[in-house]
Amino acid sequence: MIEKICIENYLSIKEKMEFSFVSSREKEKFDGKTTWYEQCGDKKLAKLVFVLGNNAAGKTNFINAVRTMRTLVIAKPSERDESLEYMPFMLDNESRHKPSTFDIVFYTEDTRYIYSITYDESVIHEESLKIL
Repeated sequence: MIEKICIENYLSIKEKMEFSFVSSREKEKFDGKTTWYEQCGDKKLAKLVFVLGNNAAGKTNFINAVRTMRTLVIAKPSERDESLEYMPFMLDNESRHKPSTFDIVFYTEDTRYIYSITYDESVIHEESLKIL
């Protein structure tokens, strides 16, 4: 179960932005048997999440960031010098030359992890998986 995803310097996201999957309020069970959340440690994580917002609010950029993170994790480049899918915030000179960073905090069974990756078009600068 995913607890949160953090994105920095990717498309329209300049500063670190956190998308939390932690349920924010209590609700009754749907049918008395099914819950809308999964208990992970002391947190209730939503089983289903919708991304809603106004036009140009960044919904598509969030989905693209998750897709890019997935590609970085599972896709093996066919060529050693193949460029990575790098799309930094381009509206200032500092950000366009700074690496992008993705973090995901998740649970597998009862263990909480954080996976982080920092990269640019040519290299992965840092990648880590830690137990929290």
